[in-house]
Amino acid sequence: MEKLHIKLEFNESIDSKKNLLFCEIIFLNIIKIMRDYKALRKEELRKKEELRKKLKELSFILKNLKENLPREKIPEIDREKINLVGKEKNNELEYELIQIKNKLENLEN
Repeated sequence: MEKLHIKLEFNESIDSKKNLLFCEIIFLNIIKIMRDYKALRKEELRKKEELRKKLKELSFILKNLKENLPREKIPEIDREKINLVGKEKNNELEYELIQIKNKLENLEN
């Protein structure tokens, strides 16, 4: 393998060294950012796991609470009564609509 030598001017060599050093700085900053990211990601996963465990525990507590609380008896609702009340309201609305239509006709005449 042959060695190849390139002659550079003094200013060119200084600029090349500066560029190389800047590249090293950028590379080291990238490595630092990657390490910080890994640490943050590990912390995030740890907290998510902790939250998952607490939610599971809470779910278990709520299930036990639901099973142990006394059940309230809800009285049966008379559906016919509800239907009659609904029909009365509909009749009232229809009556009001008829009255408004009559007033409009009177105004138009």
